[in-house]
Amino acid sequence: MQSKLQTLLILLLGVGLAVCLGFLGYFYTRLQEAEMREDVPVPKEILEARATPQEETARMDLLQVYFPTREHNMLASVSIQSLPSDTLTQRIRSAMELLIRGPREENLLAPIPEGTKLQNVYWSESDGRVYVSFSPELLGEDRPMHGLAEWATIYSIVNTAAQQSSAVKDVQILVNGEIIDSGRLVWDWSMPFKPDKSFVQYPVGSQS
Repeated sequence: MQSKLQTLLILLLGVGLAVCLGFLGYFYTRLQEAEMREDVPVPKEILEARATPQEETARMDLLQVYFPTREHNMLASVSIQSLPSDTLTQRIRSAMELLIRGPREENLLAPIPEGTKLQNVYWSESDGRVYVSFSPELLGEDRPMHGLAEWATIYSIVNTAAQQSSAVKDVQILVNGEIIDSGRLVWDWSMPFKPDKSFVQYPVGSQS
């Protein structure tokens, strides 16, 4: 019985020694490989970018747009963030799209009827005139066209367009690219309008 126990102990010791030697051999091999391996150089630009990550920020333009108050007797200027524009024509087009979208403030009204599309914007640098063409919904039959409502629409468009550059002297509003027939209207829309800020409120804030 005692001899069997001694044999078992010797066997266990042998197995344990073999396992230990195996681990030692494995780590020795890995150490040798690490010493022989050449380090791969990391470009300096990558290390710097990893250390100080760069945040991408898109530049935005701040456009001043005019919306009528609920009484239709005043205009309020609102500064709205927009994507940057390379030309005056693009800047005016962006401002007109913001007018069509309408204000977020509850005390202001959208000066352009829902469903109206901006068709084209043309800038005549020689005479300082902007031509802005809308779809027929601008003066739709179902829209109440009293004098104050017309005034609010006209000067929201004109003052907003003129605000984009001091070079703008007047604005011609068109429908389908044509002069507007003012037969059923209070104001004469066939002529270009000069900007008029006589009834403009102080800025009411900004929106994005």
